[in-house]
Amino acid sequence: MLFTFPCLYTYVLWLWQVLLISGDYQAS
Repeated sequence: MLFTFPCLYTYVLWLWQVLLISGDYQAS
């Protein structure tokens, strides 16, 4: 659990950043 949470948190931040970049490309 101690290792799973940081990994999941990092994955969520990475996914959120990818979605933001994808949204910027679509808006352009």
